[in-house]
Amino acid sequence: MVEREREKCLLAVLHGCNQNKINDMQTVLFTLNYAAKLMGVTPVKKIVHKFYLSGISAVLIVKESIMEIDTYPEHSSAIVHLRTCNMHSNMNAAFEYIKSKLCAKSAEIIFEGYVNLVKK
Repeated sequence: MVEREREKCLLAVLHGCNQNKINDMQTVLFTLNYAAKLMGVTPVKKIVHKFYLSGISAVLIVKESIMEIDTYPEHSSAIVHLRTCNMHSNMNAAFEYIKSKLCAKSAEIIFEGYVNLVKK
């Protein structure tokens, strides 16, 4: 077994998203699935919850870690969280696709880099 020592991570807020798209469960799930393909990771399980009035939380568990989109249609915003232990994954392609598919007018990167799993 290969021991993972760190993960690639991207956490961002998308602003100015299309309210209909980010409140549509099928669109959000398709977006996550296709982003996983672009990223080069292997989907294992989907978990999705549509909130009563509006908004969706969708998680795609992948062999290499996790991908998540939480939407806030009332603010035309979405939070995107991508993590992988596959250092060769194309996280930027996945993120650019998500931005495009949700019609985000802008993106605020909160964190992009590596998370150490082993204290040195």
